[in-house]
Amino acid sequence: MTTLSLMAPHVYALYREAADRRRPPVRLTLRELEVLRCVARGMTTPQIAEQLVVSRSTVRKHLENAFSRLGVSSRTAALARVFPEHDAP
Repeated sequence: MTTLSLMAPHVYALYREAADRRRPPVRLTLRELEVLRCVARGMTTPQIAEQLVVSRSTVRKHLENAFSRLGVSSRTAALARVFPEHDAP
């Protein structure tokens, strides 16, 4: 049993929040960021592909690469990591 597991849940949540803020910034390519901005606007993969004039598989690959760099596995988690203060364009 660790010290962290003994903390009250709200104290642990505060600790995790502070730890998350200390994470080093992630460097995304301009295209990965552009795709995530489209996701933030509610666009689907086909809509993003049409907007950026690329194939759907290219959009999926950009998302896959961004997820990997961000250490997340969903669009929602990626947006929360890239736009933490809900300041998505």
